[in-house]
Amino acid sequence: MRRAAQALRDPWSLLAAAVGAGAAWALALPVVGVGAVGIAMLAVAAVAGAAVSERQATVEAKLLIPGTIQFDLVGTLDGYLDDLIRLAAGALAPVLAGQAADGVEAARSARGVAVGVAGSIDVLDGALSEADQVARRMTSADKVAGPMDRMAARRQGLLDKLSTAVDGVGELYTKLLELSSTPELAPGAVLDHGPDPVAEVNDSLDAIRGAFADLDSAARTAIAGLDTPRPR
Repeated sequence: MRRAAQALRDPWSLLAAAVGAGAAWALALPVVGVGAVGIAMLAVAAVAGAAVSERQATVEAKLLIPGTIQFDLVGTLDGYLDDLIRLAAGALAPVLAGQAADGVEAARSARGVAVGVAGSIDVLDGALSEADQVARRMTSADKVAGPMDRMAARRQGLLDKLSTAVDGVGELYTKLLELSSTPELAPGAVLDHGPDPVAEVNDSLDAIRGAFADLDSAARTAIAGLDTPRPR
């Protein structure tokens, strides 16, 4: 449903659906058949769009610099995403199935942001490396200490936020793992007392979405005006 909603906001998806429905109408299919063709075209567009987004994220991840903390954090997030996918594909109680699926989607969205943020940290690393070379050639490096300190502070701020946000995905997976092994939540069980068993999971989902949205905005601000660093 979420991907279908995204497709409805995409003019190219709507155009594809309209063309498909128009072709069905031209072939004199019943109204129900025309509608089915349009819906099917939207579904295909949504799936194709998701596949393109994941391929783009994979390509961007390959541009990151291996061996850095930010590169390792993206790898950690990839591991959590794989764990969530396996968990969601298992036999879960109905009360958890939706939350597990939401967890997978949240982690996929978070990964795209994490790759972008890691790239931003790479940009700051490159800028700091070049600034350090400038400082070494100066008779008084104090003159560039201010700009370097500010870039270093922005870099560390992004790294701290990325670490916290990735930890949040690991926390979400652990909570889902705990609930999936809770006997009271076995398929067919009815919970008639105690707190909502998925309340904490919902809170974690909200926290993840908020953390990565804030992180995305912070990364854009942190590298404003900086060029992509030259290869080192």
